[in-house]
Amino acid sequence: MKYKVLVKPNKKEGKVYWDDRTLYSNDKRILVIESKEPPVDGRANRDVIQMISDFLDVPKCTVSIKRGKKSNLKTIIVEDIY
Repeated sequence: MKYKVLVKPNKKEGKVYWDDRTLYSNDKRILVIESKEPPVDGRANRDVIQMISDFLDVPKCTVSIKRGKKSNLKTIIVEDIY
């Protein structure tokens, strides 16, 4: 499964939610992740993977960043586990 994700680093509280606005993407819904981690040395990216795996209730090893490792707008791939 492929998801468009908007990451907001350095937030006080970590949150994951769906946003129906198409401001950032042509997709109908975008997953927004507010991460407590700063965007330094991949810390925010690791937090994003952890938060997505918790939100979607999938193993962390099935979640990967396909595009946007140094951008706030990312494409995330969640592989099937079967």
